[in-house]
Amino acid sequence: MISTFLQLRTLRKNLWLPREKLREIQLVKLKNLVRHAYKRVAYYRQLFDSAGIHPEDIKTLEDLSKIPLTTKEVLKKTPLDQLIAGGVDRNRLIEERTSGSTGKPLVLYRSVQERYYNVLKMLRIFFENGYKITDKTVGIWKEQPFPMRKLFFQKLGLFNWEIISLLLPLEKRIELLMKARPEVLYGANSTLRIIAWALLKEGIQIKPPRLLFSTSEVMDARSQNLLTKAFGVVPLNIYGANEVGNIAWECPKRQGLHTNVDSLILEFLKKGKPVAPGEEGKIVCTHLHSYTMPLIRYDLGDLCTPSEAYCPCGRTLPLLSQVSGRIDDLITLRDGRLLNRHFFNNFMVHYTEVDEYRIIQEDLNYLRVLFAVKERHFQQVVDRFKKDFQGVFPSEMRLELERVDEIPQEASGKIRSILSKVKPEIW
Repeated sequence: MISTFLQLRTLRKNLWLPREKLREIQLVKLKNLVRHAYKRVAYYRQLFDSAGIHPEDIKTLEDLSKIPLTTKEVLKKTPLDQLIAGGVDRNRLIEERTSGSTGKPLVLYRSVQERYYNVLKMLRIFFENGYKITDKTVGIWKEQPFPMRKLFFQKLGLFNWEIISLLLPLEKRIELLMKARPEVLYGANSTLRIIAWALLKEGIQIKPPRLLFSTSEVMDARSQNLLTKAFGVVPLNIYGANEVGNIAWECPKRQGLHTNVDSLILEFLKKGKPVAPGEEGKIVCTHLHSYTMPLIRYDLGDLCTPSEAYCPCGRTLPLLSQVSGRIDDLITLRDGRLLNRHFFNNFMVHYTEVDEYRIIQEDLNYLRVLFAVKERHFQQVVDRFKKDFQGVFPSEMRLELERVDEIPQEASGKIRSILSKVKPEIW
């Protein structure tokens, strides 16, 4: 417990370090990570050898560009025993999965210590925005991978956190939220938008939280206005990815997003070259605390705009002026319900025989579902899908389930799992 608070105190002190000192911290951590990955992770040893480089060649942060990029698609095709560090007991690891916004989720493994470090990064954001340890905090999120028993300090009213599951019906989520009356509320942007729209549509007023954090997805002005109107407080934006945790976040000054460069190295590339400040680039991330399943020069597939400005708050972490990208598509039902990709992925993550899937909404009454699956498994998948989603779609919905050899990529190179031609009233 004491060591946890000491680590959190160090993380908060890092926010005020000179940028040159932050670069020194990055370099020390990078050298350690590269040596570890080369020695104990088969994938990176092969990658380094094929590129003709050795860990000792990484002498500066600029040398990182010598290492080839790694993509989600490559990791999905690579056996897990080549991605996880040798000598690690997989039974003691925590399994997580990406959201699956670009198709089938990527399986990730972390140690308990790595998971707690990501939690500390989230706590740092909360504290820097005025969080108090006595605040009742509610997250609208996926189910926890293990039982959440209350620790002794939580029984005393400290760090009182509660998760409202995404698997619950919308009405139940709203009921639990109103009952909880949290001081702090957080959740993925689309998840919060769905609740916000229901609150406004039904004329329901809830006790405004003191802090509202919109995470994971891009938050544009429209969704910010919607959340502000429904929850009675202006949301703070947190940009992150399941693979690397929180990447950047707003402080109370709201003059850009502070990047977590004390735990990550971020590159912004266009045609393989770094972009200038103020220019949009593809973000490539090296997670400096990923030792179980290292991610070095990992292509997140997102577009961001770095800034050379300093935030008036005084914190020295470099800023993002913008996180680009589309708002996640939602499936709109005639009765007004909105289903986002998180809803579908909670089911589809268990369809191990399906390589990729895509749900296409042609209009309010016509839905196509494409499965990239072997022909011998197709009927089994169809039967299971109909059973899992029985009662979800209205009876008048025309539902076509199709088998394909592969899901075609978008022009961006992504494989989107949801495509909707119906624009919900929210926007």
